[in-house]
Amino acid sequence: MRENRLLLNCVKYCKSEGIFHTVVKDSLFVCINEKFIAFRFGAASVKDDKRLVKNGGRVYRPPTLEDFVGTIRKIQGGD
Repeated sequence: MRENRLLLNCVKYCKSEGIFHTVVKDSLFVCINEKFIAFRFGAASVKDDKRLVKNGGRVYRPPTLEDFVGTIRKIQGGD
C-alpha cells in the first residue's frame, strides 16, 4: 500500500510541474529533456528494466517523494 501512496504523490508532483507522464501498473514513466525514465514502485521485472536501459532509458526506484523530486531535478539540470 505504501508504494501506491508514493506513486500517487509522484504523479501529483508531475502534474504540478507540467511533466509529461503516464502510469502503467506500478510504474511511472516520464519524459524529461528528451530522456525516457521509468520510476518503479513495487515488484517489477528485471528483464523489463534491462530492456529499457538497453534502449537508452533509465530506471529508478525512489524510496521517498524527496528522492523522486531530487532525481527529477537532477535530470532537468542536465544529468
